[in-house]
Amino acid sequence: MTRDELRPIFDKIKPLPQVAVHILSAADDEHVSTEELANLVRHDVALHARVLKVANSALYGLRTTVDSVDRAIALLGRRTLVKLVVSACAGDTLQGGERGYLLDHGALFRHGMAAGVTSELLGKQVPLANPGLVYSACLLQDLGKIVLDEWVACEASGLTHLVDEGVTFVEAEQRILGVDHATVGSWLAQAWGFPPPLVEAIQHHHDPEHANDPTIPRIVQFCDALCLMAGIDCGCDGLAYAVESDIAAKIGVTESQVGELTIGLAERLTELDQLLNDTLPA
Repeated sequence: MTRDELRPIFDKIKPLPQVAVHILSAADDEHVSTEELANLVRHDVALHARVLKVANSALYGLRTTVDSVDRAIALLGRRTLVKLVVSACAGDTLQGGERGYLLDHGALFRHGMAAGVTSELLGKQVPLANPGLVYSACLLQDLGKIVLDEWVACEASGLTHLVDEGVTFVEAEQRILGVDHATVGSWLAQAWGFPPPLVEAIQHHHDPEHANDPTIPRIVQFCDALCLMAGIDCGCDGLAYAVESDIAAKIGVTESQVGELTIGLAERLTELDQLLNDTLPA
């Protein structure tokens, strides 16, 4: 299965709005002012409303109402704007995975948001050079599952057989379909104009050591693994992924901090579900 063969499927998937892609690309550009980023949001009325809804959710725990994007930036910071924008938009895009990957409705979005929240908690323990990009990569890591869902459904028995033999789900996809969901997700991200570091993080979130710069892919894999181990929206692939035993050490997290992250994530799930109930399309 090649990129060209999948292109008609790409065209059927609702992409992130161009303004969101622009903000993803520009947020860490020192030549782009915070005012310019705010203007991008202001001029899209629907996006502005969604961003304010996310900013005012229990997930961010602000004690005052945010009534403008300027107020959101003042209270939460420029880099948090990326998280707000992507979170506000991704629910419309991350739909699917129900037939082949056996996910519940909205589970792709919920799992991605949970991984994003985990990255925020991680950022309180270790310094993250680009927290907005890390959050976005965690949220959008499984874009490829939307594309491959129908093929996975058709080849379910073959995939299950390989996994039962001890093959990782990614390798099973490669053997049966000729490509895996991480690679396909990176193709879709590239087609939508995502910044190259985000494309690479999506492509290598299951094999970070193959990335040109494994820093962000490692973090995404780590956050994804914590969510899967916590049982957050596991589909038919479940825990059938290989994670290096020293990945926590590679990103600078101790064993006790891993435990703290797991507890912190569990404590945030109620707030996350409240936000999803308000933002997910029916």
